[in-house]
Amino acid sequence: MPSPSHPPSPPASPRGSPRGGPGAWTLASGGAQLAAVVLLGVYLGRRLDLRWGTDPWCLVAGAALGFAGGLYAFLKPFLGQEIDR
Repeated sequence: MPSPSHPPSPPASPRGSPRGGPGAWTLASGGAQLAAVVLLGVYLGRRLDLRWGTDPWCLVAGAALGFAGGLYAFLKPFLGQEIDR
């Protein structure tokens, strides 16, 4: 039974690291999501280039939009956190 002067610490999150930051699986899944969104943008841009004959502009735009969207999705969990120093 815990003593009244020291309350029990909350259990660690299974997805977090012992220091309170994101765990390895969280970062790995975010990286995989970033790669998937970029590849989807490249694929769709290439398809549009073949259809409209605008080679390589839609591919470049699709890759850039995919990267921006993927990076935002990757960083979104960290945007609201304050930095502890």
